[in-house]
Amino acid sequence: MKKYKSPALKHIHEEALDFFKDGIISTAEMKEFDKDCLVSASDTPTVRAPRVAAEAASPRLSKGRSVR
Repeated sequence: MKKYKSPALKHIHEEALDFFKDGIISTAEMKEFDKDCLVSASDTPTVRAPRVAAEAASPRLSKGRSVR
């Protein structure tokens, strides 16, 4: 499943995909639409860094145990 940066970019990308399938735009142009419209791994926040910091700060909390 593709993730889009916004609903407007989803619509633009779907239109570009139709153009690509019809041979109106090239593969290189479609890749540009992919880059501009789709969410990539670099666009999403990294979860590992905060987890590693939490483990360093409190190994007990990082194991999923709550402290009361």
